[in-house]
Amino acid sequence: MSSMLVMAALAASPVSLQYEGPLKDAIKQIAQKAELNVVVIGELNEPAQVNLNGVSGEDALDTIADAYGLEVKRSAKASGVWVIRKAGAGGVAAVAPVMPVIPAIPPIPPIPVIPSLPMNQGPNGAEQMRAEADEARASAEKLRAEAEVAREKLESMRSASQDARDAAREAYDEARERAQEAADEAREKAQEAAEEAREQAREFADAARERADAARDEAQAKAEVAQAQAELRRQRVSTGGPVTVEKGQHIDTAVAYGGPVIVEEGAVVEGDAVAFGGDVVLKDGAIVEGDAVSFGGTVVRGENSVVNGESVSMGGSGFGQTMARNMVKTQRTVKHLEHSEEDDEDHGFGIARFLLEFAVLFGLGFVMMMFAPQRMKAMEDAIRAEPVKNSVVGFLGGLAVFPLSLLLIVTVVGIPVALVLWMALAVALPVGLALTANVIGERIPTGKLRKTQALILAVGLLVMLVAFEIPVLGWFALFAVLSVAFGAMIRTRFGQPPKGTPVLDPLMTAPVL
Repeated sequence: MSSMLVMAALAASPVSLQYEGPLKDAIKQIAQKAELNVVVIGELNEPAQVNLNGVSGEDALDTIADAYGLEVKRSAKASGVWVIRKAGAGGVAAVAPVMPVIPAIPPIPPIPVIPSLPMNQGPNGAEQMRAEADEARASAEKLRAEAEVAREKLESMRSASQDARDAAREAYDEARERAQEAADEAREKAQEAAEEAREQAREFADAARERADAARDEAQAKAEVAQAQAELRRQRVSTGGPVTVEKGQHIDTAVAYGGPVIVEEGAVVEGDAVAFGGDVVLKDGAIVEGDAVSFGGTVVRGENSVVNGESVSMGGSGFGQTMARNMVKTQRTVKHLEHSEEDDEDHGFGIARFLLEFAVLFGLGFVMMMFAPQRMKAMEDAIRAEPVKNSVVGFLGGLAVFPLSLLLIVTVVGIPVALVLWMALAVALPVGLALTANVIGERIPTGKLRKTQALILAVGLLVMLVAFEIPVLGWFALFAVLSVAFGAMIRTRFGQPPKGTPVLDPLMTAPVL
């Protein structure tokens, strides 16, 4: 009877469980209560509600597997171990480590059958039975101790398995975070590299565009320089010597100061032929498309020579020599003007002085138009556009010259600057008169005469100089003309083109023959 109680005590007890929570914890409690070796694969975190009362452990696991779609198998290597996973899972989840195989608990050795004792053996028989019962109890205690050790080992293995799963999950999470950080860092670096590449591409495109613009501007400037130089080569200008247009040549203009202009046979002057202090000699077959003008000489025309404009001779050879000497020697010019003014008091209108002023202003204006046509045109355009504003600026500029000169002289160091200022002013005033004469000459009708540049300048000077001879009003006219011209020079910076405009100034590049 006692041996049967021991065997009943060692047999598996039914499972009774009231639980609500994650499914994996429910399986864990059933395994603990039924003393089963169970390995769970996967998370199994879905909620579960379990109510069991007196059910065997195997039946409890089968019921839960059917209810939650799990697969329950007995391990092939260890018959006492149960493996639970999701139904249809082909292998171990990526985040769950492989569960270590829990060795099966060795079977409890069978309890030896207690032989039936004779009922009538007397006192010695009772003692023997007690001894055998004590031995059976000792054996049962030993078996219980071994079972407890086995349960402790199983629990330790379960804890180790859970720790391994937690460690594997932490390692997986950490690796995933590191991979995400590496991907984010790589993405940021790629974006920075792409932005830097785009910026470099933009800078390269801007630089290429600037180089192309600079090359285009340079090519345009070179073309304009070449064109201006070609035009200059077609102009013949001489100071102090003759100008000769050889046979068969075609030029734009021929101008000589202090010498003759000679146009050979078959040569063509497409503009004007002008001589100051010399003759204009046209050989047989020579052609002048513009005017042939001689100041202080005569226009000598050969047979079959052609002048499509006007042939003008002013003064003889003696006057031409006197004019040339006066243009070269300023001191003699001043003395000659003083004597001319004395003659004006006796004769009313000094022809010599008038002609000299006319010749000097005409020559200066023609030289400026020859050597600096663009500057002259810029200043003339300013005079035509806003004469009132130019007169105000010129008047204020003239007033500022005197205190500025005084200030420069007081500083001593500025005396050379003051001298240069007055020398520039001495050149600017007659240039301004020539500018205004050009503007006036353009507005005066010339009838059937062909309007050439020389004729426009000559007519404008003639009208302006006659107006200056009117008593009282002549001074006002001179003041107004100088104010307008000086203001136009200041506002246009002496005809300087806008910044960035390539302009070849013939005044700096014209050849002197």
